Amino acid sequence: MLPDELLEKIFDFVGITHTRTLMFAVPRVCQQWQRACGGLSLHMDFYRINATIPAWLVKWLAKIFPRTQTVKVWTRSHLTVESALALGGFGNLTSADFWYNWALSDASMVAFASACQALTSLNLDGCGQLTDTTSAALAAGCPHLAHLNMSGVRFTDLGLATLLQLTKLTSITLDGCGKITDAGVASFAAECTRLTSVGMCIDGLTDLSLVALGTCSNLTRARFTSCKYITDKGVVALAKGCQHLILVDFAGCVELGDVAVIALAKNCPSMEDVSFASCKRPTNLGIVALARNCPALTTLNFVWNQNITDLAARFLVERCPALATVNFFGCSGISPDLVDEVGSILNAY
Repeated sequence: MLPDELLEKIFDFVGITHTRTLMFAVPRVCQQWQRACGGLSLHMDFYRINATIPAWLVKWLAKIFPRTQTVKVWTRSHLTVESALALGGFGNLTSADFWYNWALSDASMVAFASACQALTSLNLDGCGQLTDTTSAALAAGCPHLAHLNMSGVRFTDLGLATLLQLTKLTSITLDGCGKITDAGVASFAAECTRLTSVGMCIDGLTDLSLVALGTCSNLTRARFTSCKYITDKGVVALAKGCQHLILVDFAGCVELGDVAVIALAKNCPSMEDVSFASCKRPTNLGIVALARNCPALTTLNFVWNQNITDLAARFLVERCPALATVNFFGCSGISPDLVDEVGSILNAY
């Protein structure tokens, strides 16, 4: 008979690629195997259960795998109020992922928030049935939340305001939350200055939101893709206030030009990942500014820009030795000869 310690290592290896086997088959073989499962920190995976997840199953798994820290309940898996409460049986649960779970209701999230108070990371991306009721429950029940994705949730400024109770929140993503306004972002940014990462790809936002977020000096990651009302003025304010930015993504912000790119280059020299994809106004001047001021650049995306030429692209590659990916696809000013010269890091065709 193999010792429990060796079985635990074997099962830990099995769980990397066969999570469901480890969850549902291994513990039922014998008492020793069930006992060995108790030492595992399993990533609990319910996302392939295309039906209601019964509370008794969650309770049984919590008993077998008490050290579980992560649970995933994606797409068609239906989490009832009872099964949401049962998730509290995983006493060490710190991370939950409900990606595109359209069946997830406010009632289930209220139960979940009350039962899983040690949570630090939560993904509700695409959970389109949820409302401000969920944000209020999270604010009241999950005081340790630091990373929150509520993209696509029916979320308003009122719900955003309730999240100010989460005093450890540093990362928030609200892509597609069309009811969030500049006023809501401004109020939130004024009191949540500890933010390090924001994703607000919301069509209606304007420069007012970027000016407000410019007070969050700890920001290192900022994503505002397809915000068609954002202009150079807003980006300049953000760049001056958030000089530790490492990643910026303004893909599809069609009003942006060289003024925005140059402001970021001069104020945020630590930038590593920059995207102005489908922004047609920046020129060689912006690329040269990035090359001169941001030596740590590893990833650059300026696809579908007809103003960038070989001259700036070559200067960029020469000045930024850390570059791993440069995407100039659809940039007609980049010649095939330069692509051949630079090699695999440059994509233009």
